[in-house]
Amino acid sequence: MKTKKGSNKKAIRKKTFRKLFAKRMIFAFLLPVSIVFAILCLIFYITIKEEKGHETQVYTKLLSDNMKEEIEKYVSVVEVAAKQEKVVSLDYTVAEPFLQEIMEQSEPGVWSHFVIANSYGTEQVHTDGEDRHGMSIAREECFKRAWENKDTFVCEPAVSKSTGRNVLAISTPIIRNEKEVGVLIGFVNLSYISDVLNNNSFTEDSSVVMLNKDGLVSASKDNKIVLSENWLEKQEGHSEQEQQIYKKMTQQELGTGVAKHHGEWCVFTYRPVGVCGLSIVNITPLAQMYRTLNFLLIGFLISIVIVVVVCLVSSLLLSGAMQQLLFWVGEETAKLAVGNTVLSKKKIKFEQTAEIVELKKCMGLLADNLERMLSKLDKESTVLFKTVDTVTGKNVESKMHIDDVYGAVEVFASQIISTSNTVSDLHTRSEKSCHFTDSITQYALEGSELAEQILDRSNEDLLKLTKGIEYAQEMIVHIEKEVGEAISETKKLDKINTLVDEIKAITKKTTLLSLNASIEAARAQEGGRGFSVVALEIRELAEKSTKTASDISILSNDVSEVVEKLVNSVTKILAFINHTVIVDYHNFLNSGREENKNTKMLEEIMQKFHTHAEELQAEFVQMNGGISGISSNMDQNTKSVTVIRESVKNLSCILSDMLCAVEDGRESAKSLRFELNQYR
Repeated sequence: MKTKKGSNKKAIRKKTFRKLFAKRMIFAFLLPVSIVFAILCLIFYITIKEEKGHETQVYTKLLSDNMKEEIEKYVSVVEVAAKQEKVVSLDYTVAEPFLQEIMEQSEPGVWSHFVIANSYGTEQVHTDGEDRHGMSIAREECFKRAWENKDTFVCEPAVSKSTGRNVLAISTPIIRNEKEVGVLIGFVNLSYISDVLNNNSFTEDSSVVMLNKDGLVSASKDNKIVLSENWLEKQEGHSEQEQQIYKKMTQQELGTGVAKHHGEWCVFTYRPVGVCGLSIVNITPLAQMYRTLNFLLIGFLISIVIVVVVCLVSSLLLSGAMQQLLFWVGEETAKLAVGNTVLSKKKIKFEQTAEIVELKKCMGLLADNLERMLSKLDKESTVLFKTVDTVTGKNVESKMHIDDVYGAVEVFASQIISTSNTVSDLHTRSEKSCHFTDSITQYALEGSELAEQILDRSNEDLLKLTKGIEYAQEMIVHIEKEVGEAISETKKLDKINTLVDEIKAITKKTTLLSLNASIEAARAQEGGRGFSVVALEIRELAEKSTKTASDISILSNDVSEVVEKLVNSVTKILAFINHTVIVDYHNFLNSGREENKNTKMLEEIMQKFHTHAEELQAEFVQMNGGISGISSNMDQNTKSVTVIRESVKNLSCILSDMLCAVEDGRESAKSLRFELNQYR
């Protein structure tokens, strides 16, 4: 059974080792190769992309330059024709055959038709026949720009109104006798321009498109979209990337972009023509453009697969050799495990290498050392068995003595704990007494401070009373002085009465004067009327003065009475203050002085009480310190006894553990001797 189980383990180990080794080998070889291949692919991709991008730009530039040259050639044809006498004459009988001859001599399909318009913009010559004569093109850009600027003008591709064809109009003024008499317009077929652009494609499926500056397609392989599809307008099948690229094209920019075109990724290379805002766009499918790169990537993938297969076969062969070596090591180790220290001399692969020779040498040393260890263990196990018996006897005796010590320590600890509880109770009561004396001392201190504050307030009140008496006396003197001055001022009212008497005397004289004036006016009759009026006014004035003097006299008498009453009241108030209030002030001041003396006595009593309370507090604190010291010592003794008790208890436990360990050692010694006997 053991052999079968061992063989199963070997099979599992073999499978796991070979799988892991193969993976590691593949990883060790494949990773560097893959990195190298990836770097090469990246380099080739960048190189080919740059070359292809440069090629498309060169191709687009050639197309743009070619188209510009073609348009310039058409311009030169129109300008030369406009200088011919048959055209300058504006006679359709000679101009039309001449222009048709030019169309026949040019490449087939280049020209659509020619038109000559007079100064009013009316068509006089049309190569398609007389039916077209008389049409007005005065508002057409091809006529207006050439006529107004007096220079050749190339219009944007558009649909001809007279023929309905898609054309590119080239107009130039006709000069006769240094005077502009009309305009010659040559119309180039856009289909011919499309053929010129797409004759030589960059790839099989690539195409070239020409756009106006407003985004309208003016040349393409697909004639259906010419002048009918605007690429700046959002249409079905046009992606956002295409819209951005189309926008750059119409802004006369040059560059390259990648976007989806009708569901297929394409490379757009665009470049301005330099004429009338036109742009050339080369559209090449991305797959065709980078076909070489695709072939290269496939070759790289095939190379990687070949490398993987080679690595796998190599790793399997190498793992087989390593497996044989591991089997030999396993077999020899299994022999050593069962006590067989004699190694086999089986041949293995790579045995001549220094590493395998060293491995065999180490296995031999291991077998020799194992043999010596087994012999030594056999001897030492016997000695260990005897030692365990001796230690067991000593431990039993030590445990008995420790049990006696532990009982004595338990009794001593209980006594120490009782004493400690008594001291703790005494310490608690002492602390309460200290707190009580602290409260008494604090109350004494607060009472002393309160008495001191009352004394300070009493001193302040005495000072205020003294100042109040002095101020009241000063005010009495001042008021008496002002009252005397007021009484002296009231005597001036007598002068008012004198003035009133004088006003009355003047009034009587004025009245007599007015009577005399009235008498004289009566005597003078008509001449004295003015004096009569004056006499009347003077009499009225005298009456008013008499009344006013009477009012002043009454008012003066009223004021005299009021002043006399006010003087009497002030005199009574001063007498009251002087004989009653001042006396009360002095009595209150004397009471304050007595209270101040009592407050000083209270302060001295509280100070003495505070001093005695502090002395009592110091005594209690000293006594509490002594009790605290005793309590601390008792606590330390209790802790020490507890530690001793725990130490003795731990020692007893340790001895018990040692007895158990010795018993275990005895069993281990027996087991070791049995195993050695079995192993040997």
